[in-house]
Amino acid sequence: MDYELIKITIPLVGLAITVILWLATARESKDKATISSIDRIEQTLDNKIAAVGSRVTLLERDISSMPSHEDVVRIHERIDTMGGSLNSTNLLIGDLSGQFKQLCMSNQQVLGLLQQLIKNSKSN
Repeated sequence: MDYELIKITIPLVGLAITVILWLATARESKDKATISSIDRIEQTLDNKIAAVGSRVTLLERDISSMPSHEDVVRIHERIDTMGGSLNSTNLLIGDLSGQFKQLCMSNQQVLGLLQQLIKNSKSN
């Protein structure tokens, strides 16, 4: 009977060892696949981080050439000053326009008087 028991247990032990080896191999393969996946993900992230870094560098360069708050305040003050000068210029143009109209009216009156004088001198 011992022979029968040995005959049954040897294939069972062999099967158990095969299952254990298969599980170990599967786990090892999974670990290798996971490590290669992690390496690919790290490479992808490194590429994306490098791209973002270069974009940030470009933004920093562009920002450094922009005017500061004080520069914007000075520009605003100059525009306000120019606006005041423009108003003064408009007032002067209005004054000159009025004077020109008065001069034209005076010219018309002088022409009218000259025409009457000429007419009167012809009739005398």
